[in-house]
Amino acid sequence: MNMWRLAAVAFVASMALRAYAQPAGDDFKQTKEWKALNRYVGTWDNQATATVPERTQSRQTPTAAWIVGDRFVQMKENSADGEMMYLLTYDQNRRAIRFWFFSSSGQASTATGGWDEATRTLTLKVDDPPPGGSGIFTDRFTDDDHHDWQWVFKDADGKVVFEVSGKATRLKGAPDRAASGQAEGTRAADDPSKTAADTAKKIIELLKAGDVQTANRYFHPPFGNEDMAEVFKKRDADAIRKGEIVISLFDSREEGNLAVIVWKIVDKGQGDKNALYRPDALVRENGMWRIYPRVYDIKLDAAGEDKLEVLWKWAQKRASQPETGFKAGAHPSPVDLSQRNMRQILITVLLYAEDRQGGLPDSIEPLVKTHDLDKEALRNPRQPDREKGYVWVKPAEKIAQVRNPAEAIVLYEAYDKWSEDGLVVGFLDGHVEVLKDEEAFRRRLQPARGGAAADSRPRIGDADNPPKTAADTANTILRLLKAGNIDEAAKYFQAPPGHDAAEILKRGADELRTGDVIVALVDSKEDGDLAVVILKAFRKDQAERDAAYTPRAMMRKDGMWRAYDTIDEMKLVGAAREKMDALWKWGQARQDELMKPSSKEPKKIPANVPGVKPSPE
Repeated sequence: MNMWRLAAVAFVASMALRAYAQPAGDDFKQTKEWKALNRYVGTWDNQATATVPERTQSRQTPTAAWIVGDRFVQMKENSADGEMMYLLTYDQNRRAIRFWFFSSSGQASTATGGWDEATRTLTLKVDDPPPGGSGIFTDRFTDDDHHDWQWVFKDADGKVVFEVSGKATRLKGAPDRAASGQAEGTRAADDPSKTAADTAKKIIELLKAGDVQTANRYFHPPFGNEDMAEVFKKRDADAIRKGEIVISLFDSREEGNLAVIVWKIVDKGQGDKNALYRPDALVRENGMWRIYPRVYDIKLDAAGEDKLEVLWKWAQKRASQPETGFKAGAHPSPVDLSQRNMRQILITVLLYAEDRQGGLPDSIEPLVKTHDLDKEALRNPRQPDREKGYVWVKPAEKIAQVRNPAEAIVLYEAYDKWSEDGLVVGFLDGHVEVLKDEEAFRRRLQPARGGAAADSRPRIGDADNPPKTAADTANTILRLLKAGNIDEAAKYFQAPPGHDAAEILKRGADELRTGDVIVALVDSKEDGDLAVVILKAFRKDQAERDAAYTPRAMMRKDGMWRAYDTIDEMKLVGAAREKMDALWKWGQARQDELMKPSSKEPKKIPANVPGVKPSPE
């Protein structure tokens, strides 16, 4: 094609595009459809209930904003199913509202419809419904701050195959619906903070003023299943407003769109010297810094995870070795150094608990490997020759089971003879004290001693004494469930985001214990720290040849094999993800092989599975 012909084609194409282009922006914003879509801009509390195929409930906090010159409304939300994004616009050439849906799991869909001003209802028809079926979305605004919506999908016979409905309430303090001129990417705040430190200070100011809803905009709820405003109200906001708890920003560090901050938290009744220093991670999303209550809620690529890990280690160290209060040229005393070590240990214990739904460790020594605790922190500078410098007292299995963490002594200096300088002790809320009276110490220690820590025998679920193989772990879980020991079995199971492992396991434990359902391991395959196991399950009133075979993914972490409900929950990337995909394909192929109806004879259990008794010949 010569230059002149190329230019001619380009000219014709540009004319065609101009002919199809949308009208000017001012005219576009005068349409009733644009004004209808403008209703969605803001942040919403969205409560959804699915009724078909099964009844489930969920809660999300989607945020919507105009983008691309106020032509498209972009809505984003996070849920237990991952990230989701929606786009809405009014196509004046087609005289229709168009809708696009995308999810982090790879799903995508489109729909087309219109707006009825009289009933204030948006109706969309799915462009790619089930074969021969239909998909309809309706959304009615009852007022400016509330709308009720519903998705209904039907098959070719008119049978409803999926139905979900919900109610959305605008969160006060979210941006105004007037969108013209709003900077693209601004989300839930008209003037996003310039730095992570600015955001932290702004949150503190808002909580002091009792403005919980606005403070809520800067927090990312865990997997969309928890309203951080409710958390603020219950835990902190009133105490901060009354001055019972004083929170300030102690330190921060940023790198690109990632940052960590260290809070200084002082209980007014305990004094500044017993302050707790707590790290949190932040991510800048759409121009706004968001604080995450748990680091593992943050979904990053490999490079981002490496960057955050470096920042997080810095924050942990900063939180465990905060301001010393020593004058220039002064040297800290052994008591001061022991307090510093104890703070570092307690911070690491709290981080351990966050990773395990509030669970507490049975001992502190493994934290050196699992949570990068400085090994030297375990040695008491007041007794440098003593190998074990501190005594850990586990008050319960979980922090939630401890009535008053601020009164629960969980750590104290190992000693043979009481020191005149007193004893350094640490409490479950993270603060440290020096107790001068031994009798007072023993009285305060007694409640913790009478708890779970009094039993020092190794537990089946201890990370110090884990099963050797994934097959061993699968058999251990089955054995524990048959015995009704759900809490121990839950230690080996990684529940889906927002769910309690014990609650999930409890559903089938009674049937296993009574023998109504029989479950056994029939095959397994391992590759390094990854594995897949095949479980066989059938009801007592069914023939064994009708058994179902189900694959389960497993991963060894911190020396302990854990079973996962889905591969995505393992958060693997790169070579590890490829290895897991290969194992999973083997598991699915093995499942298909075992499920094939070959004869009337019951399927035999292979003889090469560790810990499983093979079927008799």
